[in-house]
Amino acid sequence: MATGLPASWAEFMDYALVYSATAKQNRRIED
Repeated sequence: MATGLPASWAEFMDYALVYSATAKQNRRIED
C-alpha cells in the first residue's frame, strides 16, 4: 500500500468493506 495516503482513504476503505458485506446480506435475504 502506498505511503502518504490521507486517513480519510482508510475510512473510505472501511466503509466500502462494510457496504459490500451488507449488500451481500441484503441480496441473500431477497433471494
